[in-house]
Amino acid sequence: MCPDVAIKTSDGRCDPARPAPHGGCHNEAVTGPRRRLLRLAAALGGAALAAASVEVGARVAGRGPATRGPSLEATFWVRDARLGFRNRPGASLRYHATGSFVTTGPHGERTSWQGPGGGPTVLFVGDSTTFCAEVDDDLTGPSQVARRLPPGLGATVVNAGVRGYGTLQALRMADEWLTRRPARVVVYLYCQNDVLENVQARAHPPAVAPAARLVDGALVVDEAPAAYAVAGAPVGLDPPPPPFGSAAWLLERLAARSALVTLLLPREAGDVVERGARDALAGDGPAVLRALLGELAARCAAGGATLVVSEHTSGDPTDHLMTPPGLVEGLCRELGVRFVDLRPAFSGPARRYRTVLRTGALDGHWGPEGTATFAEALTPHLVPLLGP
Repeated sequence: MCPDVAIKTSDGRCDPARPAPHGGCHNEAVTGPRRRLLRLAAALGGAALAAASVEVGARVAGRGPATRGPSLEATFWVRDARLGFRNRPGASLRYHATGSFVTTGPHGERTSWQGPGGGPTVLFVGDSTTFCAEVDDDLTGPSQVARRLPPGLGATVVNAGVRGYGTLQALRMADEWLTRRPARVVVYLYCQNDVLENVQARAHPPAVAPAARLVDGALVVDEAPAAYAVAGAPVGLDPPPPPFGSAAWLLERLAARSALVTLLLPREAGDVVERGARDALAGDGPAVLRALLGELAARCAAGGATLVVSEHTSGDPTDHLMTPPGLVEGLCRELGVRFVDLRPAFSGPARRYRTVLRTGALDGHWGPEGTATFAEALTPHLVPLLGP
């Protein structure tokens, strides 16, 4: 018999001179590669079980695998000499990130709500928070306003928002539409990064936009280069897929099947944009914004329209990371421009108003409840301006 404290060698003999480390008979045959293999298998099994548990937990929590498809910018943006870029006319896309159906009209407008009897027109200009690609055509902010206007007005509502626009491009878009057709009211929905886009020509590469600056107190615009601004040409295509077999290729395919891998993917923190916005605020950004708002108000007045300015919010402090709260309202007050503060209407949790992507991640743009809340808050301010 082998003593309880001895090691049994590979040929079955006992070696009393080699005590077992924890007492008891120990089989030396299992202490070599086979033992290490068993330990590795147990570790891998535990890791797989833990990963499966996290995957199930992520799915239960509403997370999902990543989705892939054409980007909104590659689908809708085309170059323009005066605007830098604009929406492609007559385009459509089922947006993969949200499932929303997005279409544009003959002039690139997102929504045209034609009222009966040729009533007054409400024109919306702004950026992605006006365009509202995260919801279907009939659920955008302007569409929700159109639903709430009294039918007796026979009003037409036009959504001329374009993703990535700043105040300068919104001003020029309003000028284009006021030349095309008269409007009774122009609504400009400011978003916090507009202060950067006004002064930064390449805020959304590869797109190039006109940029504004002040010279001796006068507003000067640097136009997009002629070589870039070939009207109607695509701004840029989606990046090519990663090479077959590469780490990026493998990660992309794993993310398309696993909510866990999606959780591990790096997020765009927007640090570069936030730093750029802070630099703009520290420089001429507020003064340029004031000058542009003044020009927008003057152009609306010359066309017989009343300008109404509001500011995108979801009731969360992050809505003001780039533009301090009260800045836009204060500028409008100085200029005598109507401003509608939406913040009291967004009194619930921010998640309630934002878009939940198919992956379960939260996007800062409004979802259906956000656009409805926006319309409920704004419409009462528009009705008196649309009467006889």
